[in-house]
Amino acid sequence: MLEWWISSRFVSDYNLTGHSDPLNLRYGIANRSADGMEFSGADNMEGSYMLPITRYDTTLGLHASRLNTAIIEETFMPLDITSLTTSYGIVLRQPVYQTANQEAAVAIGFDRRWNETRLLGEPFNISPGAVRGEMVVSVLRLSQEWLQRGPNHVLALRSTFNVGLDVFDATDNRIAGDPNARFFSWLGQAQYVQRLFRTQNQLILRVTGQWTDDRLLALEQISVGGAESVRGYRENQLVRDRGIISSVEFRLPVLFDKTGAGIVHLAPFFDFGGGWNVGGSSSPTTIYSTGLGLLLAPNRHISASLYWGYRLRHVHIPADRDPQDLGLHFKINLWAF
Repeated sequence: MLEWWISSRFVSDYNLTGHSDPLNLRYGIANRSADGMEFSGADNMEGSYMLPITRYDTTLGLHASRLNTAIIEETFMPLDITSLTTSYGIVLRQPVYQTANQEAAVAIGFDRRWNETRLLGEPFNISPGAVRGEMVVSVLRLSQEWLQRGPNHVLALRSTFNVGLDVFDATDNRIAGDPNARFFSWLGQAQYVQRLFRTQNQLILRVTGQWTDDRLLALEQISVGGAESVRGYRENQLVRDRGIISSVEFRLPVLFDKTGAGIVHLAPFFDFGGGWNVGGSSSPTTIYSTGLGLLLAPNRHISASLYWGYRLRHVHIPADRDPQDLGLHFKINLWAF
């Protein structure tokens, strides 16, 4: 299992220079490795910045990250397998239709992502297509977005076409049948939130899917499993070329503040995910779970969530279990301002 950012700090300024230009920074203070808890140094950080550049709401966005991970399963710990991933990108976004309740937008972006995996301190090809332990992708991304808001619902749709380019040292090991950095894929995302029966009860539906006819390097595959996809399973339980993730969740307030707003919610859910590789996949190809969440938001400075997921599809669980193997996913957010 890959672990990182056991403890992290998140900083945001939604109006950095007074021009509606949000800045987001996140730093992993400590991470768990084969040697236990360690200070992250300059390894685990990410940031993004977006600046309006025209009076037509055109925005220019920049993002970058550097993430260091390690496989800490007891079986593999003597091999000291580590992975370092860096990425940076730029995106230009333009709304093409706007009203008080609706918006359609298009965006064009470019990402360069680099990964190196080491075994016992030496570069090692752990993923198909890697060259001397390294993978590089340079990707042109073309996106279309739709957002609709109503008094009791929100619908958000996003479609992204991804084109792998043979530029900036993009990876090609020149082995027939292996994936390389030249590819085409499509990623679709949808989320629908509906308030029920004029109450604070909410229904939340989410779907994410990826399709490609090309074998993909691991950097561009879809990950299924974990807190943000199929709860109850480990992060990256399935990492495949094609995939789908869906979720149905209810949020039911059970404790209220003085104004009547819900500050504690129960959240029963059902998650489903599937992943398939071009040319054939190992089992399992689908996983699914059900469970319950507890959400806490007593004020604007703190929020926390604890989800427990029950696996409805058996998967191998290593002997050195951690909270994920108990189906637990916990997150806490703090805001200073």
